Amino acid sequence: MTEIFLTPQVHEEDEFFYGYGGLMKVVEQKVVKYIQMGYDPGVNYHSVYYPDQQLLIAVCSNKSAHAYEMQEVLEEFFVD
Repeated sequence: MTEIFLTPQVHEEDEFFYGYGGLMKVVEQKVVKYIQMGYDPGVNYHSVYYPDQQLLIAVCSNKSAHAYEMQEVLEEFFVD
């Protein structure tokens, strides 16, 4: 069941697909990044997981924006 949950199901755009568990980036038919995000008034979060590196980056914010931008900076620093 976990394998189905984490398998790309629907093409979104470019290299991005939706699975039952959320958004994922696929390169050469391999998932290279799992993406979760959520928003409510006054809070938001972005979380990414790189399976090849076993790297998880999660950014939580008590504002309505800017978690994604912080995540991008961390990815530039930590992702191969």
